[in-house]
Amino acid sequence: MWAIRFRHVAVIWKYLRSRSLLGSRVLDKPVCAQLLSAKAKGRALVQLALARMPRWTGKKIISSRYQISSKRILGEGSSAIVYEGLDLTKGASVAVKLYDSTTQLGITGFKQTVQVWSAIQSRAAQKEALFGRQISCNNDLVVEELKRSLCGEDAMSLSQVVAGLDISQSFVRLLDYSRDPENPSEPGMTANGMMYLVQELGGVSLEQELESCRERGEKMSAAELKDLLWALVCITWGMHSFGFVHMDIKPLNIVKFSTVDDPVIPIPASSVSTDKPQHMGAKPCVQWKLTDLDGASQAGGVLAVAETNYTPVYMPPEIALWVCEQAEEFATSRLMDVWSVGMCFMQAVLLGPMLEPRYLKLREQSDSDDKFLQWLACSLDPILDAHTQALLMAIDPQVCSLIERMLVKNPANRSCTAACLTHQYFKSHREALLQATAFRMLSEVDENKKEDPLPPPAEAVDRKQVTGVTDNVPRNQKLKPSQSCTVT
Repeated sequence: MWAIRFRHVAVIWKYLRSRSLLGSRVLDKPVCAQLLSAKAKGRALVQLALARMPRWTGKKIISSRYQISSKRILGEGSSAIVYEGLDLTKGASVAVKLYDSTTQLGITGFKQTVQVWSAIQSRAAQKEALFGRQISCNNDLVVEELKRSLCGEDAMSLSQVVAGLDISQSFVRLLDYSRDPENPSEPGMTANGMMYLVQELGGVSLEQELESCRERGEKMSAAELKDLLWALVCITWGMHSFGFVHMDIKPLNIVKFSTVDDPVIPIPASSVSTDKPQHMGAKPCVQWKLTDLDGASQAGGVLAVAETNYTPVYMPPEIALWVCEQAEEFATSRLMDVWSVGMCFMQAVLLGPMLEPRYLKLREQSDSDDKFLQWLACSLDPILDAHTQALLMAIDPQVCSLIERMLVKNPANRSCTAACLTHQYFKSHREALLQATAFRMLSEVDENKKEDPLPPPAEAVDRKQVTGVTDNVPRNQKLKPSQSCTVT
C-alpha cells in the first residue's frame, strides 16, 4: 500500500509540475494540501486545479488579430494558459498567454509582466543597462567575491566581460498585450473581459529538453553542460542588470530559441599576417531566454510572503525560512536567483530536480510542504552530498567549485552573478567573448572607414584677401612682427 501511494504521488507530482501547477504557494496550500491522501482524491485535486481556469473548445480570435486554438496549448499555470497562436496581421506564429481575469493572482501577474517588460525596454532605450550593472555590484559581498575571482595574471576585468554580453536577448520578447478600452495606453482587460500577452514563439523549454534526454537515455556532455550554465548565468545577469529579480527561475521558465548565425568564435589570424580573422561557417546557435515575469520584482523591493510565487524544489532557503517563521514580508535579492540557477544546472546533470526525492519523502510524512521547507531552511546537511560532489568532480573540478558557491544556504556567503561570470570555470568562454567583441569592433571600424565620404579638395587661398600681406617679400628675408600673417 505504501509503495502504491508513493508511485501515485510521483505521477501526480510529475503531472502537476509539467503543467506548472506547483509554481505558487497560493495554489499549493488549498489545492494540494492533501496530495498524498488517496488515489481518488489525488485525481480530484488535478481536476480541481485545471478547472480553476476557464475552458473553451475550438478556435478563437482575440482583438481581431490573434488566432488561438484549444488544441495548441504550450503550457498551463495556476492563473494562465499559453497557446500557440497566429498573428493574422503579420502572418507570424506567436505565443499567446491568456490570463484568468477573474482571479487577483491572474490580474496581478499580468500587470506585473507588462510593468517589468516596459521598464526593461525603457532602460534599454535610454542605455541605462550599464547603470544596472553597476548597482548589481554595489555591495561588500560582491566586491569581496570579485577580488577573489579576479586575482592572477589570467583574470579579466568584469567590465570587459559584461560589455560584450548581449543582454537584450535575455528575455522572451513581449510583442503586445490587452489594453483597457477606456484608457488604451494602460494594460487591462478588453471590452469582453479578456486579458492576454502576446510573446515571441520559442521552441521547447529546458524542462522538456531534459525530459527528452532522460527518455532517450542520454546525458549532456561536459561541454554542453558548461555552455548551458554559461547561458543561464548570462541571462540571469541580464535580468539583474536591469534591476530586477526573477524570483521563479526553473527549467520550465527557460525557453530555447535556435537560429542560424555567425559563430561567436572567429579563427584568429597569424601573428605576422595583417588579414582579418577568418570566420568558421555559419552554424545553428542555441539561445536560451527567460520567460514568465509574473513574479519578477525590483531588486531590494519588499514582497508579501503570502503573495510570493515559488516552486519548492527550486526555492532558495531564505524564502523557506521566512515562510516557516510566518514572516509577513521580505526584501528580494539577486542572490535568490543564483540559487535557482544552480538548481537548474543540477537538474541538467541529474536529469531530474535534485531535491525532488527529498521533497516527496518529507511531504509523504506530513501531507504538506512544511517539513521540506523546515529542512531547506534549517538543516545543516550539505545540499551537495558526497555522491553529487563526485559527479560534479568527474565533469570538471571547477564546476564543482562554482556550484558549491552558488548553492550556499547562507546568502551572505553565496556567489553573485558577477562572481559566477568571472569564475575560473568560464575562462574559455570569457576569452571567446572578448575575442569576438574585439573582432566585431574592428569590423565596425573598417566598415565606417569604407562608408566615410572623401573630403572635398582644398580650395586655393588668396593670401591678399585673407591677410592683406603681399607676396613680394624675398624668400630669404624674414617677416617683421608687424608683417606676420595670422588667420583668425
